[in-house]
Amino acid sequence: VTQNGLALQHAAAELRGNRKVVLAAMWSDGRAWEYVGEELKLDGEVLRAALGGIRSEIGADRADWSGVGEALTANFDFMLAAVREDGQALRHAAEALRGDRTVVLAALSHRHQPSALRFATDSIRGDREFVLGALSHGCGHMAYAAEALRADRDVMFEAVRRDVRALRFADGPLRADRDLVLAALRPCGFQHITLARALATNDQDFGVGAEALRSDREVAFELVCKLGAWGFQRLPEELRVDRRFVLEAVRKHPDVLAFAPEFQADR
Repeated sequence: VTQNGLALQHAAAELRGNRKVVLAAMWSDGRAWEYVGEELKLDGEVLRAALGGIRSEIGADRADWSGVGEALTANFDFMLAAVREDGQALRHAAEALRGDRTVVLAALSHRHQPSALRFATDSIRGDREFVLGALSHGCGHMAYAAEALRADRDVMFEAVRRDVRALRFADGPLRADRDLVLAALRPCGFQHITLARALATNDQDFGVGAEALRSDREVAFELVCKLGAWGFQRLPEELRVDRRFVLEAVRKHPDVLAFAPEFQADR
């Protein structure tokens, strides 16, 4: 079995239950997992060895596990272990498992990988509570939520409340929704400041609505609150020469006055 792991299928039951023999077979070819004795199939070391054997046999970067049979890709325990090791393995799971909340959630727990939600079934990607819950594992999962969710104002308000970065994945018109943007801007935090800078510099995430947003008094004031004089300089001229607005901005950030010469002599 060290040369051909699949030879395990011809071994006696006693050998298929022998840890040393089984591990040797797994490292040779993880596809032999289906022939492992039942008492070892769910053993953590055996599962990890099987996954390692599969990667070395068919390649970690293959688009699919064409050489891996349904006995593995449809097996709940095996695929759960697989996605815990590598979330991208979800793409190889049988459809029933790509629609299983436990399996998909385990796949989404890898913060430094592209979102595996794209491999989940439509029913999972369209499940409001599941998608919102997935934000605790990273905002990037919102990119693969069903379009209907990303276009749902209530869903996006809740998504932004949980992670302000989710705003970038809202359906086009919603990204420039005044109330949604205000809800994203008002809390204080690094990501909220980052969002303010993006809006102040006409970031493409806001589409054609960026200019209108910066012209809105409440939105503009939030930009000043977050960015000070730097943000004030990037507001439309009609606000920068508006006495009432400038007064409010100066009260928040006195250095704004240096960029409002019309009011420097105003007592």
